[in-house]
Order: sequence, then C-alpha cells, then structure tokens
Amino acid sequence: MRTKKPFRPVSSGDTLSLSEDGDYFVLKARADSRVAHVALFAGKYQTHTLQSGAVTIRTHAYSFGREQDREQISALARDWLGVYEKMLGPYPHKELEVVEIPTFSFYGVSPSGVVLLTSRTFQPDNPEVREYLTHGTNVLIGHEIAHQWFGNMVWPAGSDDWLSESFAEHLAGVVMSFSKAADGVKVKGFPQIHSEWVANARMAEDKGTIEAANFI
Repeated sequence: MRTKKPFRPVSSGDTLSLSEDGDYFVLKARADSRVAHVALFAGKYQTHTLQSGAVTIRTHAYSFGREQDREQISALARDWLGVYEKMLGPYPHKELEVVEIPTFSFYGVSPSGVVLLTSRTFQPDNPEVREYLTHGTNVLIGHEIAHQWFGNMVWPAGSDDWLSESFAEHLAGVVMSFSKAADGVKVKGFPQIHSEWVANARMAEDKGTIEAANFI
C-alpha cells in the first residue's frame, strides 16, 4: 500500500515493513490465515502503540483527538483481546489496528485485523456525555473485537450474518457482566443487559424476520 504523505497507511494483516519513498509511505503487510475481507485505510493519524502479549495494538486517531483517548482505547482493546484469547483461542494475527472513522455517528466495523471506530468513540468532550458513553464504548469495542473470531475466522454463508452479530453481542454482554466499575461509573450486570436485548427484540418483532435483518 502506497500513500502520499502525510497520510499514513493501515491495513489488515501483519506489517512486514513500513518505509518512506520520497513523498510517500510504503506499507507491506501479510496475513497468513484466510480472511473474509481486507481493509485498507490512510489518514493523518497520530498513533498510540501498546503490547498485549505477542500482539501489538496500534490505535490510530486524528491529531485533534486527545492522547488520553488513544491510550484509553488501546487499553480497552488489550483487555478485551486478553479475555477473548482465554475464551476463544489465540488471536490469528500479530497486530490489531484500531482506526478512527471521521464521523460523529456511534458504531464500529471489524474486518480482519482492524477495528474501525467513529470519532464519537474517541472524543466525547462533554463530561456528562463521556460518562454516559463509557459503558457503550466498552461494549462497542468488545463487540467489534469479538468479530475477529466470529465474522473473520469463521463466517456464515449467505445472508446469515445475524449469527456473527449475535455471537459478538452475547460475548460482549457476558464479559461486561464480570467487569469492575472504574472512576465511579456503574457497570451493568448481565440480567440488565439481557433485559435490554429482550425489550429491543419486542420493539422489532413486527419489523421482519431474523434472517432478513441484514436487508432491513
């Protein structure tokens, strides 16, 4: 992958080399396992790097994002990765790239070796919004990292992506129920998380079938 400076390249797989060629960055990467999708991104990123056992976690955010947010996201990714490796087996890559998407929406996407999170995840500047989003951010990151197993290492055929989404959401909910509260922020137990799922299901029950959820 070749990108013009100052746009730094990020991709699925593990880095073989990252070099400079005049006005360009040149990234060479390789994945030794089969993947469903390959992600390529570039941006004017500031990067925070954290080691989690044999896995290098890099969090890439735009320069206007605060360093403490990059550090916090990296630490959350490390914690989730460690839990899932104990539950599900080894993470299939040597690197995990967490990349900011420049939009204020609140969602994530998780192609192989990469977790994409929106700017709202990185920068809840209002203290009340930051406290409100703490639980949601933790679950979101847990959900997307779970997709490195369910949705990348294994993936359903045809239109049954709801299976991958369900496994990822269930795992995130289970692990969150064992999480400890930090900085005065309450952590939901699994019964409360489960009750929210039931309520949401009832709201959607007349909108279509589970199999058709992706089309909706």
